[in-house]
Amino acid sequence: MDRLDGLIDAKLGADAALVKTREEAADGAVELSERTQRQLTDALTDAAESDVGFAAALGEAVAAVQKAAGVSQVVAHGDRAPAIGTNSGIIATGDNATITQTNR
Repeated sequence: MDRLDGLIDAKLGADAALVKTREEAADGAVELSERTQRQLTDALTDAAESDVGFAAALGEAVAAVQKAAGVSQVVAHGDRAPAIGTNSGIIATGDNATITQTNR
């Protein structure tokens, strides 16, 4: 988790979404607000799209955290079907995307 935190901190620095994320966590939030989640996701997506090295390092760090936590990973293929994270149910994309869930 320290690796993931350091990677994100180094890339986003004083980005407003990261600052808000830390504020909510410090206030004891169990889960980020929808708005903060959306803003942080957008900031990370923008960073990953503009820096292939960061995208690869981020993917590796997230996979390491998930593996350590015993979490399964969801991989999606197809137009409009990128996915990072976990899923415990059925995924329907509506555009014939292929969804594969692996347990690691």
